[in-house]
Amino acid sequence: MKIIHTSDWHIGKKLNEKSMLEEQIYFLEQLREYIQKENVDVLLISGDIYDKKNPSISDIEVVDRYLSGIVLEDKCSVIAISGNHDSAERLSYGAEIFNKLNLHFITHTNEYCNKITYGNVDFYPLPFCELSNLKRLYGLDFKDLNEAFKHQIEKIKENMNPETINILLAHEYIADVPQEKGIYETQQPIYMGGAEYIDASILEPFSYVALGHIHRAHSVYNDKIRYSGSPVKYSVQESGIEKSVYLLELDDSKISNIKALPIKSIRNIVKIKGLLRDLLEKSSDDYVFFELLDHFVEEDTMRKLLVKYPNAISARYIMLDDEFSFTDLERDMVYKNDMKELFAYFYNKITGEKLSDKSMERIESVIRGTEDETDIS
Repeated sequence: MKIIHTSDWHIGKKLNEKSMLEEQIYFLEQLREYIQKENVDVLLISGDIYDKKNPSISDIEVVDRYLSGIVLEDKCSVIAISGNHDSAERLSYGAEIFNKLNLHFITHTNEYCNKITYGNVDFYPLPFCELSNLKRLYGLDFKDLNEAFKHQIEKIKENMNPETINILLAHEYIADVPQEKGIYETQQPIYMGGAEYIDASILEPFSYVALGHIHRAHSVYNDKIRYSGSPVKYSVQESGIEKSVYLLELDDSKISNIKALPIKSIRNIVKIKGLLRDLLEKSSDDYVFFELLDHFVEEDTMRKLLVKYPNAISARYIMLDDEFSFTDLERDMVYKNDMKELFAYFYNKITGEKLSDKSMERIESVIRGTEDETDIS
């Protein structure tokens, strides 16, 4: 048997109103090619198929078209769970009919989990579920999500067959150590009931754990507990990350091999820093986040950038972030209402140069003229 593990498609996601649907369709084309080339038996989607709980009609049509092709044409079964971005109710519509076609949308859990069996493999899909709902399901007052999740796993173990290959799907923040910088930058932990993450050691009994929620592919605790990561880059922090899906190869009794199948993108996401005039002498088709070093905001900045960078996402004048925050010295000058001193200070801070004596005289003259106009005595 061959299985592909993927997650976090986020169909419909936009970056500053820039649709990523072109990239997402490009991924889905590659996914189908892998399924056909490798003769994959089961596709696992570990949550966040959609980016919003109320996806657009065009987003739904994309998912419908590709999943229909995978199930009906490629003869590959699909097991998908809902993530925190998905609407469990919408995703479960027609589930009973789809189950008969080997397309399984698992959006609600029951006391012992919804086991699905193919051959010698038992799949245990655990959709994203808030702590309050787990308390209601089991009638227990769990202190945090970690305790609730552990209880779910214990329930699964009661009926687990150790002679079969047991695979869990989950969409949670799982870790074996406190949060590490870099790995979790693009998706923050879910804070529920005081728990920042779920202890990965709870998942040790499974042959493989197909995780979703974190956008960078990596293993946790051991090589059989893995995040597939998102197949498309959705933040500038993912610029240098190679995207992939996992292919699992199974024999009669175990998972014999796990390998990453690379996913290409049409464009990269990059951050470019520089002066506006210099940037306008170049061009790029990438998704660009600009950090401008100019000291003054130029009119129609984005319009000018879009001419040379048609997929520009945003532009921020980073030099002004600090320049317009008041220091104690600046507040003191404002309170003293020393306009001449403020002009000189501001000019020096922006240009790095000192006002000439002649300029200071002109400023003083302007200030005097303004004071004379407002003098009503």
